[in-house]
Amino acid sequence: MRRAIYNAAGTGEGEPGLGESGFPLVAGEYAVLCTDGRYEEPSDRRTGRIVRRFRDDGCRRIARQLVEATDRHGGNDDIEAIVVRK
Repeated sequence: MRRAIYNAAGTGEGEPGLGESGFPLVAGEYAVLCTDGRYEEPSDRRTGRIVRRFRDDGCRRIARQLVEATDRHGGNDDIEAIVVRK
């Protein structure tokens, strides 16, 4: 999905484009959208643990925890995360 997000943000060459891609979510599943500053750290496994640990606290809390974990792992770019739950 990094490529789809990259296209949506633009490449710095002309207007940003938005490709069509998607994935179905079933009730109770989460989708995590993030900037490239949060893309690689922490790992997908650690990201999953964070989502599971804070799921009862809501999407805002999960997003905050993901950003904080990235910062602790040396995130050196803009770090933003959006978490949605179906």
